[in-house]
Amino acid sequence: MNEEWSVNHTVTKKCHLTYITDYTSSADKKCETNYRKSCHIVFRPQSHQEKVKICHTPNERICGDEETGEEICSTQYETVCETTFKEYELKEDEPVCKMVEKKRCENVQVEVFNLPKREGEESTSPTVVKQRCENWPVQECTLISKNVKKIHPETSCKKIAKNVCMPNTCKLVAGKEICNEETRTLVQNIPEEECNLEPHENCQSESSLVPRLVPMKNCVDVPKEVCVNTKKNPEQVNVPVSKKWCYNVKELQTAVAE
Repeated sequence: MNEEWSVNHTVTKKCHLTYITDYTSSADKKCETNYRKSCHIVFRPQSHQEKVKICHTPNERICGDEETGEEICSTQYETVCETTFKEYELKEDEPVCKMVEKKRCENVQVEVFNLPKREGEESTSPTVVKQRCENWPVQECTLISKNVKKIHPETSCKKIAKNVCMPNTCKLVAGKEICNEETRTLVQNIPEEECNLEPHENCQSESSLVPRLVPMKNCVDVPKEVCVNTKKNPEQVNVPVSKKWCYNVKELQTAVAE
């Protein structure tokens, strides 16, 4: 009988848990506060002094030498005019001027040197071109926009009825215009703008990536080598076997007697 070593190769899978980083999408609400300008117009009464020129043309009675006669009454009209002076601002372009010197140049030919020449011959001396410059005074103007106050007269007229009684020998004619100035207190509604800031919240949804740990099974193959001692080609061999019997004499005699 022969003894041999038998080698067996096996693969064992070994696994363990590992954690990997994964990202999930999360919706977040992001808000920001903006301010909105809200305005409205209100009218506030404001008093101011204003000069008024009042002119009227009175009717004058002209009678003859005799003022006696039948008295006649009639309605006569007298013209009264009021002139107010409205002040307003106007933008006007006003010229602002100043004197500056500017250089003016021109090219002239200059003889390098004089050569003797005969009578009746033209000059043949060489010439060069040179620049001759002079400073000239020049007026430069620029327009500047300015706010200028202007006064604009506004005149309105009306006729006032009067009951006039006089002898029939008299007549009415327009007299000289009489004017006077007076100051009036006027109340005017002045527009005024009132504004305030109103907060306005603007929200929008934004997606962001949130990390998380995810368990994952990680397995590897581990090779394993198993060696076994085996016996091959067995042979049958007779081997003497001896048996040993042991007994008690008294028990044997009792058993035989029975």
